[in-house]
Amino acid sequence: MIPPNLFSYATSELSQDAFICWLVAWANVPDHPLGDVGRAFVRLLLEVDLGESVDAQVPVTVTCGPKRQHYQTDVYFRATVGKRERSFILEDKTLGSPNTKRLNERRDNIRGTRPKDELFSCIYFKTGFLYPADRDVVKHGYSILDAERLHHFLVNHAEGVDSEICQAYIAHLHDAYVQPQRDDYPALLAGRVSLLERAPVQWQFMTSLREKLLISLPVELRTHPFEIRGVRRGTSRGRPWTQLDVGSVDGVLDGLNERLFYRVDRRKAGYYVALRQWSGVMGKPAAKAVKLDRLRQHRKAVRNLEDMTPLKLGHPTGDHQGHQESEILVLFLGTDNSPAAVLDGLPAFHQQLIVALRAADLEAPRPSEA
Repeated sequence: MIPPNLFSYATSELSQDAFICWLVAWANVPDHPLGDVGRAFVRLLLEVDLGESVDAQVPVTVTCGPKRQHYQTDVYFRATVGKRERSFILEDKTLGSPNTKRLNERRDNIRGTRPKDELFSCIYFKTGFLYPADRDVVKHGYSILDAERLHHFLVNHAEGVDSEICQAYIAHLHDAYVQPQRDDYPALLAGRVSLLERAPVQWQFMTSLREKLLISLPVELRTHPFEIRGVRRGTSRGRPWTQLDVGSVDGVLDGLNERLFYRVDRRKAGYYVALRQWSGVMGKPAAKAVKLDRLRQHRKAVRNLEDMTPLKLGHPTGDHQGHQESEILVLFLGTDNSPAAVLDGLPAFHQQLIVALRAADLEAPRPSEA
């Protein structure tokens, strides 16, 4: 029987802060295996900051801390590495996203209490999937430590150390973060559609779709108003959704814009990719009427192309009232449409659809008949 792991229950960022502080605190303990690990961990943080290796023989002494919530930063301590003391700031995330304004404010508040010539190492430590917003912290003076690098460090420096806490964290880091980030997306492409319940897998899938659209579509077919834009994400009723913007027709709905986007989501029949039409037509009858007319034309264009794709098209959710968001195209993922097959086949279908929409003059505003 596998013994229970403390970190299977202590999953919050505060628990992770506690482990970091615990490890740093060991750095001042001489003649103990965990003391060696603690000092090596401080060197690792410096390596992450400098982007170069630090000699394993360089002495390390923690001179202040570690402290939690020092000026609201997650972990703060000072240490002498070699002959120079420096401040270390760690901002810790598991699944959340950074607030760069707060990161800057907290760092600057601490800087204001220290000598002007003091060195600072600012580390953004995230165990969860790194989205573009996470990677952007480097523009604000933070260096990134991710789950894979920390796990690699702990395996090399602490795997044989007699410490239940340390071994439990190594196992947790691998099982909760390293392995899923390494294996989940390839498993999705191999057919495990249920993995789309995880936001990072959705993100990787839609990012791959965006890349394939950009590669396959001629430039003239992805210019305004059918530009391939960014991937966005959110949650609805506790479930993640991810979408890729592929069109914005200005003023076409009685002065309102029409947005088109692909979205991966789930309903009773399972996970699906849908091309959707959206506009803020609530309370605007004239715009609703134009939106419904354009929706019918969009769906007609899809039906006319159905025999030209190996993908199996599903039935869009009915809309006879002019909802703000409506489905144009639906592809349920599973036996009929594997995720890999959708990534391979959808770009060609999208190209044919854009050609049809342009030929039908569905990129130009039309006056309302209301």
